[in-house]
Amino acid sequence: MTIQAIFEGNDKEALVKFAEAKGKEMADIDLSVSQVRNVLDAIQAMKQFDRGELQMLRPKLAYVAGKLPRIKPFRNVLDEAIGYVRSEADFKLFRNLVEALVAYHALYESERRVERRGR
Repeated sequence: MTIQAIFEGNDKEALVKFAEAKGKEMADIDLSVSQVRNVLDAIQAMKQFDRGELQMLRPKLAYVAGKLPRIKPFRNVLDEAIGYVRSEADFKLFRNLVEALVAYHALYESERRVERRGR
């Protein structure tokens, strides 16, 4: 499933499957929950769709990815998704995508921590 297909079909089932797979990948590359959560907080602070404000998230993500190269896969997903946001409905889908990514990342990151402690 691709980000484009999710947005073109407003497909929440595909969104969940995509977010779970990407959330697991992000845990595998050892992103901290706080690094990912900071991005979600910035998006949740946007109460309604504002194309300009959303576009300004792109340089913020680039800055973080420049400082923390391992966050690039997360940045790439969000950057691509931002490109498909053209309306309030798209923005809601985008927020759902980010919330799902963060949720699955947190789940798999906590599982990784438990595994590391058990060793």
